[in-house]
Amino acid sequence: MCSGANASAASAKLDVPIVLFLNFNRSHVRTKYKKKPGLAYARELNRILWFVESAKRVGTRLPLYVTVSGDRNASGEALLRSHGVSIVQNEFVEPPKWASTFHHFSFTRIAALSLTQFRKVVVMDNDMALLGNVDDLASDEARAPGMVWHTATVLPRKEHSAVTGGLFVLEPNLAEYKRALHHLYYELNIKRTTDRAGRVQNQGVRCYDGSDQEFWRSFYRPIYELPLRYHAHQNLKMSNHEWHKIRVIHSISGFRAHDRSPPFVKKAMRYFDKPSASWVGGTSKHVR
Repeated sequence: MCSGANASAASAKLDVPIVLFLNFNRSHVRTKYKKKPGLAYARELNRILWFVESAKRVGTRLPLYVTVSGDRNASGEALLRSHGVSIVQNEFVEPPKWASTFHHFSFTRIAALSLTQFRKVVVMDNDMALLGNVDDLASDEARAPGMVWHTATVLPRKEHSAVTGGLFVLEPNLAEYKRALHHLYYELNIKRTTDRAGRVQNQGVRCYDGSDQEFWRSFYRPIYELPLRYHAHQNLKMSNHEWHKIRVIHSISGFRAHDRSPPFVKKAMRYFDKPSASWVGGTSKHVR
């Protein structure tokens, strides 16, 4: 009985992968990469490789997938495959008109809902690292849609806490994906005005930071709350005892100057601000 139960549990985990996104489009890079958009791609690749390294350290049994679309890079994808990552193609989700240029690529995570070959997906931001095993997110106890709430860091005067981009537990569904795109482009952050001729004008107006977090705030009701251990960032104020419970750390560049994490967490974080260095199996190499 025990061996059969273990085999069943193992097979259940295989259809719940960790999914990261390398959906690249040169026309949507951040302002500082406009002249050298390839550096933006290299940085995302570096982040993913660092995440993969952390996943190996903690011994996760969840398969690792990276979705790709837009301006693809064969050598970059080959490098990921050499590290045991599977590549899956999906469509590029165009950012809405109200999106911040800084967060244009965040909306591609909505395409996780189209990955119906999986029963459930654990979506991670590229600048994450695993401090502990997260395989239990594949169990039925981790309900979807599941996300972590953090103390608000965008507009504290508007809210005390909110769902935070970085980790999502989702159940792919094509009907939901279609509904998500309609919500993103035709319902969310749309200010309707009337011109002098009586014609209705739709204008996009961001409410928070102009990222996909605005989408997730309003698309799902309810959103199941996941424990903080599945998504922490370095600006959280916690005791050393609480930090030792954390399994996933988010290396948010904007919080780097206010890092409150202990030394063992800092060792797991990388930012890849220098464009010439890439993390490749523990060695520094140049990715073109």
